[in-house]
Amino acid sequence: MFRRHNGTSHISISSAYNDCLFSTLTKRHAGFRRSPCCFYGKIHPNGIAIFPSKPIYLRNLDIEYPYRQESNFYYLSGFEEPESMLVINPSHPKYKYIMYVRKRDRRRETYDGPRAGVEGAMSTFKADTSLYIEDFNRTIFSFIRFDRPNLLHILN
Repeated sequence: MFRRHNGTSHISISSAYNDCLFSTLTKRHAGFRRSPCCFYGKIHPNGIAIFPSKPIYLRNLDIEYPYRQESNFYYLSGFEEPESMLVINPSHPKYKYIMYVRKRDRRRETYDGPRAGVEGAMSTFKADTSLYIEDFNRTIFSFIRFDRPNLLHILN
């Protein structure tokens, strides 16, 4: 329904439409979570793929540009938060789909919006395991098998 106010058009969205839109977005988001399984076959059997998220760009000293996730990262995970990594390792027996995410921070979430955290990455985004991004350099080698040659793909 359109309304006019001071010579400009405004759209009023009913709650039924909002519910429909939310369920559509949720269904679309659920489709992204299945994509890493399809990607496993595209990687060399001894390979590992690492997808870093896009950085946050500053417009000036205290204002950021609207954040847009790196396309491949978003397609494979549906995850839209910055400062994160996606690791796909089809040769690992248990941890094939690993996400590194930011810690939950109540103060920052007030300004930036909610964060999924480690629990949300595993429950909502169906990661086999999730760790904090600060631990990436220390833990990534535990997921790489050194008993055979590996192919490492860092895609950005």
